[in-house]
Amino acid sequence: MINMKCFRHLLAAGFALVIAVACSTASDDTDDLVQAARQVTVPFVDQGSDDVSFQTARAVLAAASAARDVAAIKRITAPEVVLEPDSPSRRDVLLSNLTGPNAAQFWQALARSSAAGGMFIDEDRFVTTGFDDNWSDVDWDIAATYFAGPTPQPVFARPSLVAPVLTSLQNVGFEATRWSDGPFVEVRLTDGRLGYLRRADLLGIGDYRVTFERIDGRWLMTGFMPGL
Repeated sequence: MINMKCFRHLLAAGFALVIAVACSTASDDTDDLVQAARQVTVPFVDQGSDDVSFQTARAVLAAASAARDVAAIKRITAPEVVLEPDSPSRRDVLLSNLTGPNAAQFWQALARSSAAGGMFIDEDRFVTTGFDDNWSDVDWDIAATYFAGPTPQPVFARPSLVAPVLTSLQNVGFEATRWSDGPFVEVRLTDGRLGYLRRADLLGIGDYRVTFERIDGRWLMTGFMPGL
């Protein structure tokens, strides 16, 4: 579950938050939730834009991720990088993930994370997507929680890229109507309509996040792991 401190950080980081409230279903034979939504909108803020040296490092990481340039990733990564909570690994482990059988998945996650907003935990540490490491419970389904960032994401009438576009979501967080591991996420809009967003264009609470730290005057990647 998402903690209240994280919730406050999300507001501080400027996400518009759609809170989907689950209602009971009429049948015990389905796990699907019928949901309504209320929306609270706040301006989008990316604290990374406040530090020119950090902007440069993040741009290098984004370019390296887009080009799938392993050598460039090595140059901007610290010798030790956290890939699991409280368990630093050698940089070579990260690089092997980027060249192994699941490389496409790791590259996609790295590109998505490096392009996301985020916040400074202190003046020498930045975490993408605006989360910190302190958690307490609130009544959200983490597996079904997603964020659309500053690029407007189309909401399709059906789970298809050729379906009519109902609207778009931008700088918004929402809880999907149900968990899904498919290519589309279903959301109930504030007007009651169901819509579908492409999962690859969204950030999930549990998605990978990047941690940067300033070490000897240089911003380096020191963490790349799921958000929870």
